[in-house]
Amino acid sequence: MSETVKKQKHRSIALELSVLFIGLLLMIMIAMLFMNNAYLTRFYELRLQYTLKKAYTQVDQHVDASDGVDIEYFRNEFRTLEHSGNISLVVSDPEFSSVIEIRSENDDVMAARLNAYSMGIDQEEATVIEQKENYIIQKKYDDKYQMEFLEMWGTLPSSSYHFMMRIPMDSIRMNARISNEFILYTILLTGLVGIVLIGWLSRRIARPVKELTELSARMANLDFDAKYTSGGRNEIGQLGDNFNRMSETLEKTISELKTANNELQKNLDEKTKIDDMRREFLSNVSHELKTPLALIQGYAEGLQDSVADDPESREYYCEVIVDEAEKMNALVQKLLTLNQLEFGEEEVEFVRFDLAELIRGKVNSSRILADQKGALLQYEGPAFLEVWGGRVQGGGGSYQLPEQCHQSCG
Repeated sequence: MSETVKKQKHRSIALELSVLFIGLLLMIMIAMLFMNNAYLTRFYELRLQYTLKKAYTQVDQHVDASDGVDIEYFRNEFRTLEHSGNISLVVSDPEFSSVIEIRSENDDVMAARLNAYSMGIDQEEATVIEQKENYIIQKKYDDKYQMEFLEMWGTLPSSSYHFMMRIPMDSIRMNARISNEFILYTILLTGLVGIVLIGWLSRRIARPVKELTELSARMANLDFDAKYTSGGRNEIGQLGDNFNRMSETLEKTISELKTANNELQKNLDEKTKIDDMRREFLSNVSHELKTPLALIQGYAEGLQDSVADDPESREYYCEVIVDEAEKMNALVQKLLTLNQLEFGEEEVEFVRFDLAELIRGKVNSSRILADQKGALLQYEGPAFLEVWGGRVQGGGGSYQLPEQCHQSCG
């Protein structure tokens, strides 16, 4: 149930990318619309102010106090600036006695307005934008033409001639509205195309990520046959290659671990089996040792108490004791063998010792058994024979001789 809930909470990365990109695109479009509506008209006004100032500089250069007005310049070259900026211009001498005809259809009206401005008349409704020593830039509504103009008027520094230039503001607002409308349509069209492209791009980006997610899920379930196949030279492609190498490494490592685990389990089973056998053997040995010990003790006590007076009875008692002692010796040897199998033989440390003394000790300890069998046991050899050897652990105190000793000692 919890896994199902977790899966339901997961969201597609393609959807998240699409929402992110579309949201970003919408924010940019809204910002463009806002900036266009709020500041485009103002930008146009600033741009027209710059145009008027540029025209003012050129007019001043072609109106001189001594040479007068360069009429040819204004009627030819200045026409380009007039047409591109929709500028109307009038220039008058310092006494307003004559008006330089530049655009005859507006000269009289603008000359009269320039004269009125110079005398401080008809300035009530004008909004001054910038005022300098030689000129004023203002916005003024013209009742005759029923429109607002951006005007620049004053005197030319080089000649003291009076001038006036103006540009209709309605064209600015109309251009702004047209621009806003065009931008709106452009944004809508761009938005539709952008949404389609964003959806396609998001799925393209999310496809390898989704494949890596499924690959990691299969690897989590120890399915290492899954491989990343989308390729690519970017970071996602490198990540996919690393996933493939990791899958191969994990598969190899897990295979080795399984093999080692099987070997370990096998060793544990063998160890358990050996432990069971050892416990069973020790239990049997403990039980088996009771009988010969009891017999040996009983028959030895009988001999000690002179129960068997005749030689045949004593011989029988001795045979029983020797037989039971041999059984006990066989059980003890089995215990020693089991101990060696369980713990392994320890490293033998070779030392020098007297082999003749060792043999004489063994002969003396076995003389009683030999006498009982009616055999003669004696040592004939050198009184001292030094050799190298090591004591065998669990071997009843015996020594193990090196190979060269066996060869030299016969």
